[in-house]
Amino acid sequence: MQDIWAGKAEEGFINISNQCSAIGKRRRLVLKIWIMKRLLFFVFVIVFWLMACVPAKVQDVPLTTLLPTEISTPPAEESKFVTYQDMKNRFEITYSKDVFTPDLENSNDNLLLLVLNIEKLFPGKNLENVVVRIAAGPICRYKEMYYKNPEKETINDINFSVYSTRDAGTFSNVFETLTYQTYHKGLCYEIRLSIREYTLQAHPELSEYDPEVLLIEFKNLLNTFKFIE
Repeated sequence: MQDIWAGKAEEGFINISNQCSAIGKRRRLVLKIWIMKRLLFFVFVIVFWLMACVPAKVQDVPLTTLLPTEISTPPAEESKFVTYQDMKNRFEITYSKDVFTPDLENSNDNLLLLVLNIEKLFPGKNLENVVVRIAAGPICRYKEMYYKNPEKETINDINFSVYSTRDAGTFSNVFETLTYQTYHKGLCYEIRLSIREYTLQAHPELSEYDPEVLLIEFKNLLNTFKFIE
């Protein structure tokens, strides 16, 4: 009887040991799995952190060579205005090359002649010749044409006496003058517009020119006259 109980006790002890051993194995397995999960989690965190810290590789972008831009610069236009300066008689005047051409052959130290371009400004009109004379000297060049009580006009702070004449000299021509005269530092300055026109009776194929247009061109020239101080 004792042998039987001893055998059962031993068998029970073995069963309990086996159960304890099985429970221990399961616990170790669970612990191992938990540790592996933790390790994997930490590995994932470390890898993710490293990826976030490492800068992304910059793609090689080919550099575009910036070539200088060629800009076509048009040549500077030559001014159509010419300023004539008389350093001897201390004055200057500016004229347009489109309107006037200097007559250098008949000009001298005390006289400048500018010929109006009537072919361009008055084509087909009854103008034969228009000349502007700018004279300076101790004696007035055209004083025989002057009369008492002329009109007065101020240009660029210069006071001028204004004289005009008109003479139907021939059947085919009419002569007209308009002179601006002033004195300055002992010299007589004269700017004279001389007009020679054809009569329409002698030249019916021509039409009459507009004197206002001619006067405007003369005044444009006159307004540039000034003394050189």
